[in-house]
Amino acid sequence: MKGVYICFSAEDVVDALQDAVSQGAKAGNVRILGGGHCYENFVYSTATEYIIDISGMREIQHDAIDNVTSIGAGQTNWDVAVVLQKQYNLQLPAGSCYSVGLGGHVAGGGYGLSSRAYGLTVDYLSAVEIVVPSGNKFHTITANKESNNDLFVALRGAGGGNFGVITKYFFANLPNAFQNADLFAIAIDWKEIKSANTLKAILDLYALYCTNVGDSTTIADQSWSKNIFCLGKFTHKSASQFAFIIQSA
Repeated sequence: MKGVYICFSAEDVVDALQDAVSQGAKAGNVRILGGGHCYENFVYSTATEYIIDISGMREIQHDAIDNVTSIGAGQTNWDVAVVLQKQYNLQLPAGSCYSVGLGGHVAGGGYGLSSRAYGLTVDYLSAVEIVVPSGNKFHTITANKESNNDLFVALRGAGGGNFGVITKYFFANLPNAFQNADLFAIAIDWKEIKSANTLKAILDLYALYCTNVGDSTTIADQSWSKNIFCLGKFTHKSASQFAFIIQSA
């Protein structure tokens, strides 16, 4: 490791990249550190020469006139959810883990506990601020449907680390935050699963539940079933149990 650059703006990222290149850094050995976790060791690996740390780029602004929300790429899912809900009564359909960094999550398309009701994170992405190379120089551009559209399309799910350093996301017409949500956790012992048919029966039961819940006579809103989301956590048998986490909002 030769150096870490702490950046708080797109201009800082431009300067950091320019300096790293002047020091002879290879493109693939300059890594980006966002605001979330990285279990795969993509950042602090043996091949890393320089790190561009954008975890301080966490500003959230909402333009009520244009209904556009800008979020720094160093944010995390949890903090974004809290700010949007408490300050603006909005939500960004994103994530099922609080500590996921928004920077990489959106670049991969983004989905979460409200996606069955509202779709993917990138369905609301209207523009991206990104630092890109031009020869041996770097500059900041905006990618959207009108400008740099090919890049904008790629940034809506192609993954991170390929096209530049994303510094800010812009989201248009975000849905209102859920006012209520129920969360259920169901754990099942692996030792009770005697065959593939047993596991299939459990999955079929869950599918039946999701299909029929909207037809319940006790639920006024028949579209309620669209707001159900389930995570199946099929851990190794050494963990003793696997689990379902079900949210209905």
